[in-house]
Amino acid sequence: MCVCVCVSCSVLDKTTFYRRDCASVLNGQGYNTTAIANVCNWMGYCGFPVGDEFRNTNTCNLYPQWLALNSSTVPTDAKNAVCPGVPAGDGCPW
Repeated sequence: MCVCVCVSCSVLDKTTFYRRDCASVLNGQGYNTTAIANVCNWMGYCGFPVGDEFRNTNTCNLYPQWLALNSSTVPTDAKNAVCPGVPAGDGCPW
């Protein structure tokens, strides 16, 4: 008797994971669709923790907000980028 098991595995780089699978991982974890869209965009396109090649383009949904604040770039520090104006030591809701 022979038993064959076929397993197909795919290892994704971080950028691909955050861009492709982030929403499915967060779905059902208590996040609303807006929060999922924002967090996955920040992680996959804004550079937190990967994907920074699009940080200062409209692909990163933080970029238009920073342009409106009269800045030409999104900060590289995630807390400052996501929660502008929140004083150091204060909690960021994100």
